Amino acid sequence: MTIKTIGALVAHLAQPPKAKRLVDEIQAKGILSDLPNVQVFRRRVGPVDKERMVGRWKIIERELQKRNLPALGTGGYRKTVEKSWVLGGV
Repeated sequence: MTIKTIGALVAHLAQPPKAKRLVDEIQAKGILSDLPNVQVFRRRVGPVDKERMVGRWKIIERELQKRNLPALGTGGYRKTVEKSWVLGGV
């Protein structure tokens, strides 16, 4: 960007810094706040978050515990557990 006049320099220096996150800019400008069917979250909303919002996560977690299955993560299994099955526990 080339600045040729004093007015351009002042305009460039007077600009507020850009927001680091898109959600900050959306909230500052109030772009989507008036829409009733739009929600803006600060971080990515995953499947567990969606179930928690609806209220089903406690039930899902209870049922997984009944079956001795991990609710989140791998449950202590290695990545290559299938490889050890094929090779006979190597």
